[in-house]
Amino acid sequence: MIQFLRRYRLHILLVEDRLKERADLVRFLKRPFCYPNAVITDVPDRVQAKAAIDAALETREPFDCAILDLKIPDRVGEAEYASADVANHFVNRHPLAKHNPSSIWVVHWTAWPDDPEITKFREFLSERGVAHRVVSKNSSRAPEEITEFLDRALIEKALGKLLDDPFFSEEMGENAWAVTIRSPRRRRPPMNLLGMAALLVAHWKDLSEYRRGQALRTLAGSELAIVDHGETADFKHKEAQRAAKVWLEEADRANPLP
Repeated sequence: MIQFLRRYRLHILLVEDRLKERADLVRFLKRPFCYPNAVITDVPDRVQAKAAIDAALETREPFDCAILDLKIPDRVGEAEYASADVANHFVNRHPLAKHNPSSIWVVHWTAWPDDPEITKFREFLSERGVAHRVVSKNSSRAPEEITEFLDRALIEKALGKLLDDPFFSEEMGENAWAVTIRSPRRRRPPMNLLGMAALLVAHWKDLSEYRRGQALRTLAGSELAIVDHGETADFKHKEAQRAAKVWLEEADRANPLP
């Protein structure tokens, strides 16, 4: 993981009814070498979870990913039961549900991986093409498994924000890698085109097919054109390869591991 990308403000929904488990996971995720800039909304029941999803959409700041325990109460103090209704609400209302479901990220955090409702949930996400992972609370590596998955989400979301920005497609030209955004918008660090392209190539295997295609189209015909080799990619021009290597080395030095 290029530390530079940890500047991105990942927006996470955490649904867990047990206060200690919820608080412990929030602390773990906010550590300097995880997602220190993340905005984590943690809620204990279905009513609050759905309200949080709706509120995020109303402010046009949808959650980048959700960590869900499906066996929770409707309201705090009521009986727990397993249901995928919060997951359905999250996926069905997500802005990417129709055209790019592979960029919707869901972690199912559970102590009951064999529950029939959980099996239905996994089948639902697979059918929809949603990026998902089941993590057992009983695993000693549960937090690490979650961060491994969220690292992929971070790469996809941070680079997706850049690819979706019309600035880049409008500024492609002879001196593409000299172009820099000087007034970065919300949730995206300052970046030049060379940096964006270098990160795309470095993390190619972690990008969805949708984002790979978007990257190829955006950079086609420019000095930063990318050649797709399947799970890896490279620059078409050797000068771009050399410049990207230097950019990545400088980014690592400027953003060392804490």
